[in-house]
Amino acid sequence: MSIKALFPKSLKRSVRLAQRRWKDRSEGLHRQFANTYTPINNYPFSIALQQPIMPGETLESKLNNLRVGASRVNGLMIQPGELFSFWNRVGPPTKGNGFEVGRNVVGGVLSLEVGGGLCQLSSLLYHLAMLSGMQVEERYPHSIDIYEEHERFTPLGADATVVYGYKDLRFRNTLDHPVVLTIDVEDDAISASLNASNSLRTGFVQFSRSDEPHQRTVVTYVDGKEEARSVYGILE
Repeated sequence: MSIKALFPKSLKRSVRLAQRRWKDRSEGLHRQFANTYTPINNYPFSIALQQPIMPGETLESKLNNLRVGASRVNGLMIQPGELFSFWNRVGPPTKGNGFEVGRNVVGGVLSLEVGGGLCQLSSLLYHLAMLSGMQVEERYPHSIDIYEEHERFTPLGADATVVYGYKDLRFRNTLDHPVVLTIDVEDDAISASLNASNSLRTGFVQFSRSDEPHQRTVVTYVDGKEEARSVYGILE
């Protein structure tokens, strides 16, 4: 057993949080996070996406987690040059913060964790950011592909896993006007939109998939100015 494995999970997370906060402060990023909320009455232009929420044993807890997370993002204004950070807005996924135990992928294995299911919210926001041409500064694909083709609620490659203290979703408003995020969670679907007072460009995002040796699937997306690869293992 390695020395690293002897440390409690909570301690390792605390260390990573401290390291990330120090890095954000040293680079001045903590001053760039969007944190202002506003009504969307004066923002008539929008780009919208909707995804089904699939039924399952942890559906009720997932709905709770999505609604709690959405409530902390809904109405957020991102000014030109500002940075959206998922965890900066949603906060720690703890029971004291309103979250429940749901299904999650940890280390390539399906497990039950507090805050499970939040990745559908972060993935939806990531897909919106790509469509609008925002600059994605931090994003991680899931380590494994857990869905059959008929179960997918979003294209493979449009996902963004988030792990508090370790993996965040961050994108920057590179437009010349502010945008406002809105989220709506129903019993069987989640909707998100990016709203603005000026017209928004809806980008073209193409996903290209190839299966490689050693049970790996590689997805490449191209949006006209950026290309990125997402590599997935196979759920055993």
